[in-house]
Amino acid sequence: MSRILTPRWLAWHTFVLLAFAGCVWGFVWQAGKAQAAGGQWYNYIYAVQWPLFALMGLWGWGRSIWLEFHPPGYDRPALLHDDPDPGRVIHDIRPRAITASPHYDEYADDASDPELDAYNAHLRALNEKAQR
Repeated sequence: MSRILTPRWLAWHTFVLLAFAGCVWGFVWQAGKAQAAGGQWYNYIYAVQWPLFALMGLWGWGRSIWLEFHPPGYDRPALLHDDPDPGRVIHDIRPRAITASPHYDEYADDASDPELDAYNAHLRALNEKAQR
């Protein structure tokens, strides 16, 4: 609860209260104008709009409070979690030494792919040929 009692939030609560009071005043003013002699049909429409503005403002205020306590992604696991969501992209970020030579066998996989091994052997041969 103390999260929404900071000076910034108190200013936001004050603004919402003043805006709500302004919407109530606008409704009373337009309704009085519509019922007065010479009132037009559009004054009734304006009188209906002011409570709608007030409701939209209250909804936005309530939503901002809800988002303060439930930020987007609060219920999702971290990206590098043991059991990641299948649709999320996980990047394998491991520290590497900054060297001039490539890191060929640094991260050997358990499951070997013959095509990948042949391609890596070809790249290794090209690199050795380029360094001579």
